[in-house]
Amino acid sequence: MISKFFHYLKIALNFPLILLITRFLSKIGIKNNFLKKLDFLNSPDSKRPTKPIEILIKHMNAAKLPLFKLAKKIPNSDFLEIGCGKHLGLGPVALGLGAKHFIGVDPSLDKNLIYDPEIHKKYFDLSLIKNKEFLKTINHFQHLPFILKRNMMMELIPRISLEQKGISNIIKEKNVDICVSISCFEHILDFEFSCKKLSELTHKNTLHLHVVNFSNHLLKEKPFHQLYEMPIHDFRKKWNNNINGLRINDIMKCLHSSGLNLRAITLDNKPELIPQNIHQFWLDNYNIKDLSIRTALITSL
Repeated sequence: MISKFFHYLKIALNFPLILLITRFLSKIGIKNNFLKKLDFLNSPDSKRPTKPIEILIKHMNAAKLPLFKLAKKIPNSDFLEIGCGKHLGLGPVALGLGAKHFIGVDPSLDKNLIYDPEIHKKYFDLSLIKNKEFLKTINHFQHLPFILKRNMMMELIPRISLEQKGISNIIKEKNVDICVSISCFEHILDFEFSCKKLSELTHKNTLHLHVVNFSNHLLKEKPFHQLYEMPIHDFRKKWNNNINGLRINDIMKCLHSSGLNLRAITLDNKPELIPQNIHQFWLDNYNIKDLSIRTALITSL
């Protein structure tokens, strides 16, 4: 069993020193805009701005879903990303490809950073360029116009709405055409209610693409250890509610009961990685097939 100390030590050893300093200062209550900028610009997400679209395309290809349906839908769309993160996730891609409106939903968002001209220059303008270059290599995207105006990110700000909250707290404004999330559903603690909100924000023709990671979010090489060795409420208590613990059937039941007619495609099945001393809680509520699912793509396609 891994301890909290060794888990966080492993994370810390992979962080650059400047990021360790900013996170430590934040933990002890020292927070200001300068430190927030340092943290933003030195985080792993800032070093690989194409990561969100790479992940989405990788999983769509694995699920054998047609990329052209996503490429065709983005221009002039209302695009919602749940759990977009501090760096706006798929926002630069959606806006560059002509989405008329990008709605980013994430409690970790900081509007002051997103609207900061220095952050535009040092991160978002570069992100737009790198995402444009990446999409030139992808079938069905390579011939789509990716528009970069002179002021780049500054020009896109009027088409961005930011919600610094969870999806369950969103007040309905409009029905979106595309709804995407990457490794987000498993972190939503009020998932059943959030599904009802999601149903209100979408319509029958909304394109849904949701990558769900059912692992413990602790160790890639041991995705189910500790998680299946104790009841879910004990695991959540120990690891500060890092995941909700819902399995694929739980998630699909919530979606369907909310009127969201989506399907799940299993992408990664690892029965050999389930620990031998699995707790009775899991055996009483799930079969081994469901417990072995590590990654799935939930979609309307």
